[in-house]
Amino acid sequence: MVNFVEKLHRLLNEESLKHCISWSNDGLSFVIKNSTVFSKVVLPVTFKHSNFVSFVRQLNLYNFHKENRNYHRHDTITDEERAAEPREYSHKKFIRGRPELLKQIKRKNSPVTKNKENSKSSNSNTETLDCNNQTFNIPTVESNDFHLNKFALNLFLI
Repeated sequence: MVNFVEKLHRLLNEESLKHCISWSNDGLSFVIKNSTVFSKVVLPVTFKHSNFVSFVRQLNLYNFHKENRNYHRHDTITDEERAAEPREYSHKKFIRGRPELLKQIKRKNSPVTKNKENSKSSNSNTETLDCNNQTFNIPTVESNDFHLNKFALNLFLI
């Protein structure tokens, strides 16, 4: 299965999209030339959504950084003008012509993911909760946040 970073790398090698997204001259970053066009043309086809903010959130989860190249002039420009300004992002392992480095780019773990990993590593299918001087073993559920289980149990005990 191709992950987000691999899709992005392939996307940047598409000649037909150079008007929308391309590598920087040095190949150490990439530039989205117009976020509105990118959202309407590229995102729905490649990432199955058209939300630019979600795309940027994914970049952040993989430790990409926005380059400040003084594209943004000042606060008095319109939203339309701001969307038309280029946005540049980089990652030290995301380099033009170096697809072998992509496997080294890892997604950040969320706090929920860390809790799941901890419970898996101890081979335990329960989490322990101390409440009102009583101890409860709560089954861990892959799709639920442990904090939600705590909240539900506290409501039950009231």
